[in-house]
Amino acid sequence: MKKVFDIYLAFLKMGQSETALKHVFASLRAFSSKFSAAFFKGRVSLCAAFCYEVLKCCTSKLSSTRGEASALLYLLMRSNFEYSKRRNFLRTHLQIIIAVSQLIADVALTGGSRFQESLSIINNFANSDKAMKATTFPSEVKDLTKKIRTVLMATAQMKEHERDPEMLVDLQFSLAKSYASTPELRKTWLESMAKVHVKNGDFSEAAMCYVHAAALVAEYLHRKKSFASGLSAFKKITLNIDEESAMKEDAGMQDVYYTEEVLVELLEQCVDGLWKAERYELMSEISKFIIPVYEKRREFEKLSLLYSTLHRAYSKVIEVMHSGRRLLGTFFRVAFYGQSFFEDEDGKEYIYKEPKLTGLSEISQRLVSLYSDKCGCENVKIISDSNKVNAGPLAYARVFLEDSKSSRYPNKKVKELKEIFRKFVQACSIALDLNERLIKEDQFEYHEGLKSNFKDMVKELSDIIHEQL
Repeated sequence: MKKVFDIYLAFLKMGQSETALKHVFASLRAFSSKFSAAFFKGRVSLCAAFCYEVLKCCTSKLSSTRGEASALLYLLMRSNFEYSKRRNFLRTHLQIIIAVSQLIADVALTGGSRFQESLSIINNFANSDKAMKATTFPSEVKDLTKKIRTVLMATAQMKEHERDPEMLVDLQFSLAKSYASTPELRKTWLESMAKVHVKNGDFSEAAMCYVHAAALVAEYLHRKKSFASGLSAFKKITLNIDEESAMKEDAGMQDVYYTEEVLVELLEQCVDGLWKAERYELMSEISKFIIPVYEKRREFEKLSLLYSTLHRAYSKVIEVMHSGRRLLGTFFRVAFYGQSFFEDEDGKEYIYKEPKLTGLSEISQRLVSLYSDKCGCENVKIISDSNKVNAGPLAYARVFLEDSKSSRYPNKKVKELKEIFRKFVQACSIALDLNERLIKEDQFEYHEGLKSNFKDMVKELSDIIHEQL
């Protein structure tokens, strides 16, 4: 059976004519329908190879090939769902996620828009399948395609934001979250995040990444009856640990090599990271998982070193309690304004954590440097107070009407915007005249301020559109 299957896959790998491919897809549909147990029972290798090659066909330049590949992939999901007595399509779900990750790594997932179209076709099949309406199948398909889209979007943006540490880690977090059901991929991205945090000096965040990775492995081993403690034991360290409960298992998967040794290595990295982060109180909680393993193996030298580390940690805790001093970081509220540059991020606020005694001038200088490279020096301005920011008319005039930028937009729209500004200036002038007649003596000073600001705005607007307003 495997030889027959390998021949079919060889046709997909080597590339055939459009007509030949239609027959190959028809044969694969018949094969997967007739021998579904070969895909969904026992070893995962057949299902893994199938998903990888069919997903590659979903990026084909030929719309007929994309349609056939999408239909075949949908049929596999449906068959898996039926095979599990309509509980889920776990194996296909996991193998598709793994295949997408491999295709990205192999730089084989080209033609992003074509692949997105294939995902839409699969979603449409699920939504229009009357036999599946009353089941969880359509929502599970939607969830899977959403995860794949998140992976594709985050992967594409990572190269663009490689010099922006906060954005880079945020994208890696999105990827790790998308891989929550796939333990090996989830662990890989958690460790990648930890490396970025260490590079940036964010040791507390790096330690938490290792804690999550360790909890994931502990839960996996606990389910296999290979380790006494599972996920719940890590809740004393962080309540966010429940994120690891999304892990899904497939008895046929042979590519997850988690052992007690892997877990101990991660836990040792947790202890090291927590020490560097000065999170001394949490070190004992992690050590509770390591000590029984060392005792079982009779590794007395490691036990001695660990107890010595704990002694130093507790001494540090006493020192901190007496002095009342421990600087874990400085926090800043940062908001982004500018629709044309930040798009969906416009108006959003974030909390930035900086190392210990970081001053406002330091983070300001770093952000100016970063965004000047991205958006151009002339487009970046730091507002260092906490007042509400209103982009205002001048900001829009600078973005859309300045000589260096207006050429990017349709001439008709530029003219329309200039006319809107003329009417705006006229309306403001009338409003100021009316206000001057109605105000009382105690408001004269405020009114003079309004007039002065209005004159400055009109002058700058006139310079931008090259006419006297």
